[in-house]
Amino acid sequence: MPSLEKRVALVTGAGGGIGAAICHRLSKEGAFVVAADLNFDNASKVAEQVRQVGAGCLPIQLDVTDQFSWRPCARTILALCALWPWSRQAMATGPLSVL
Repeated sequence: MPSLEKRVALVTGAGGGIGAAICHRLSKEGAFVVAADLNFDNASKVAEQVRQVGAGCLPIQLDVTDQFSWRPCARTILALCALWPWSRQAMATGPLSVL
């Protein structure tokens, strides 16, 4: 996998299981991870685990089935992208057809 230094990665379903594992892997590759999950407490726990190893991770609450839930998520990502260049390829898990 190419270096993801100074890239922002959105992971939906980040509060556990495969989503949490993806957060850890992307952060090890250098990405700043936005850990999105319907359950904010679970996303926060994963984000804290990622930060404990020195990587950047921000938890957000996101219901991928609700189009209005995506707006604050998109604003957060755009604000982060102002700090780092956006990757040409978006990285995300979960259904994105609601966009």
